[in-house]
Amino acid sequence: MYLKQLQYLKYVGEEYTSVSLKNLICLQVSGCRKLTSVFCVGVIRSICLPQLKYLYVENCEELKEIISGHAQEWSSAYTSTEHSQQVYLPKLVHLWTWRCSKLKYVFSISMVKHLPELGHMEIRKCSQLEQVFCCPSKDNGGVVMKVNLLPKLKGLVLIGLPSLTHIFGDSIQLQFPSLQHFTIEDCSNFSPESIQLPLQGCSSGAYNIL
Repeated sequence: MYLKQLQYLKYVGEEYTSVSLKNLICLQVSGCRKLTSVFCVGVIRSICLPQLKYLYVENCEELKEIISGHAQEWSSAYTSTEHSQQVYLPKLVHLWTWRCSKLKYVFSISMVKHLPELGHMEIRKCSQLEQVFCCPSKDNGGVVMKVNLLPKLKGLVLIGLPSLTHIFGDSIQLQFPSLQHFTIEDCSNFSPESIQLPLQGCSSGAYNIL
């Protein structure tokens, strides 16, 4: 499905039936000026997008979230019995985002468990992006959590993100067991000290931090 320059679209699902979204394999969204999120929480929870493999989003200047919803809503869904066995994006393999200037983060940390097949993430030219994965601020008494996330992620590319400071929050240490390629370029506020190198599963020759 290719959605281009739909000037009044605020999120995918407004104009499409749940049947079409259930069978969706590839979604490309480009130049939708009023789009504030790609999906809303209600759409994700009700149909789970079981076939979606490829998601491309570009030139959506009002985009603030890939999936809308307050952090507490996702936190509740993450721990509740009702949703504990449900995986919202079970087949998503590739995520590519370009020139979405108001996007502050890609996914909430509680969303990560719903991305078991994600293999490649590429984020470019999103000027307000601060974190790739948004973590709620907590006082952990200086304790750093080691979390094994995104078990099939092989490639992570972050380019032209001047506001990026962390991939995760301060209290989480990255562990990507399948990572083979990791690029950070033209991210002036990002400090390599905010991640621990080498990343598990990623050889030293696969890093490109500029």
